[in-house]
Amino acid sequence: MLVIQRDSVWGEGAVIRSVRRCAILLALSAASLMASATDSESGPGATTRPCVPDRAAIERVLSNYRTAVTNNDEALFMTTILDDQIPFYSAGDRQSQAPSLNSVNIRGLAQFRHAVFHNNTRYRQTFDHVFIEQDGSLACVRLHFVTQIVSSGDGGEGWKTLQLLKVGADWKIVSELYTVRSLHSQPAAGNDRGVAHP
Repeated sequence: MLVIQRDSVWGEGAVIRSVRRCAILLALSAASLMASATDSESGPGATTRPCVPDRAAIERVLSNYRTAVTNNDEALFMTTILDDQIPFYSAGDRQSQAPSLNSVNIRGLAQFRHAVFHNNTRYRQTFDHVFIEQDGSLACVRLHFVTQIVSSGDGGEGWKTLQLLKVGADWKIVSELYTVRSLHSQPAAGNDRGVAHP
């Protein structure tokens, strides 16, 4: 509670100006607190949307990944990942896979690289339903992908979860987990392409 006592030193106009200044300071403080609460969402551990430069850099990593698979460019692909020791794991319906996309053959990064870049098969890869979350130098990307064999149109689809770290000015993939199933098989309940999973 603010109590202003009028005495002989302060005139009535000075008191009113002082009250107005206090009211303005309180209003500005409240607005600042409200903006801060909105920006940080809802407390400790809340994730945030990436800032524009980071989002653009993360999208560039995704574009380079997709382009590398489509253009059979292993060197470009390797620029998207931290190193060749990252966790890289696939799961899916092995019986329904085309041999070159069979998830048993691409469970690790080395097997994936061999299957995609060293077997004389060309692929076309697309991403949709891309969702990016970021907290400082850590980001998580969830997306739906379709990978097709160019010559036959056969292929696989599924969901990827990528974790990225900001290393210097660059974002690098540090883990990849994904499901994969034949384009001709039925998706698991709740995982169809029309549902973007948060």
